[in-house]
Amino acid sequence: MDIAKANGVEQLINEASRTHPELTVLASYPLIGISARSVVYTGASNTNGSFRKLNAGIASITEISEERLFQCFTAEPRIEEDRAIADRYDRGALAWTEEKSVRILDLEMLAWSRQMYRGSLLNVDGFPGLIQAYDKDNMVIDAGGTTNNACSSVWLIRAAAPNSPADDGVRWRFGNGGQMRFDDVRPYPFADPADPTRQKYLMKYMTTFTAYPGIQMQTMQSVGRIKRLTEEAGKGLTDNMLNRALELFPAGKGPNCIFMTLRSARQLQSSRTATNPTGTPAPWATSIVGINGQTIPIYVTEALDNTEPLNL
Repeated sequence: MDIAKANGVEQLINEASRTHPELTVLASYPLIGISARSVVYTGASNTNGSFRKLNAGIASITEISEERLFQCFTAEPRIEEDRAIADRYDRGALAWTEEKSVRILDLEMLAWSRQMYRGSLLNVDGFPGLIQAYDKDNMVIDAGGTTNNACSSVWLIRAAAPNSPADDGVRWRFGNGGQMRFDDVRPYPFADPADPTRQKYLMKYMTTFTAYPGIQMQTMQSVGRIKRLTEEAGKGLTDNMLNRALELFPAGKGPNCIFMTLRSARQLQSSRTATNPTGTPAPWATSIVGINGQTIPIYVTEALDNTEPLNL
């Protein structure tokens, strides 16, 4: 049926495509191998200055540090198509398999973006997400929603600067030297899944995409979250909540991007009062202004949803 629909039509339209700006907004860097260790300095034994009285000594200062391990994980979507089906495509079997691969890879990228937030809560075989890594005690604003499985979150992130590997902001890492590979499309024999004897085979075209993604948050103060946003009165996203979240970040190291659902973006727009003479409603927000006057862009993403539980 897919081939019949595709043959002779003017264009193929992919309604399954989803918006996931995380992979383009956040910088990415290759990683030799699949893991890296970082030493993180979190403080010192004396933060009140090293003043002393005459003829009196002072204790030496020791640093407080911890070691953190980062790892990339294997992602390997496999794309198959019955050879007898793909061969009927009027543009050829290779074109059919490649076009199908592009559509599936788009959904794979969406899954990586969702994994960025949920981590093992989404897929235990994938890389840890922000929900496992961020500072749940000090970097969160609770909107106070009470409707279970109807919550959403807004994530404020200080992304690492492009082409600056030493930046301690959030970034994608791709292991094995950043390698991403599509195997050549080739025919392979597959056992008929409906045959319990496993004696019947059919030929399929197959290709595999292999990559080693991970999301690296080197400091716990680079990510803030507004949680438990719902449709209840007074529990939706507002400028006040965003400002309270901005206040959580260290001075001079605030976020430079904000990710939210379309519902949260609508709530933010609805919470604003229009001040123009015509009475036209306030426009949808595409950014907010940070404490130092910098523009912080807002990105609507489908990697977040409005069905989070209260305990997330």
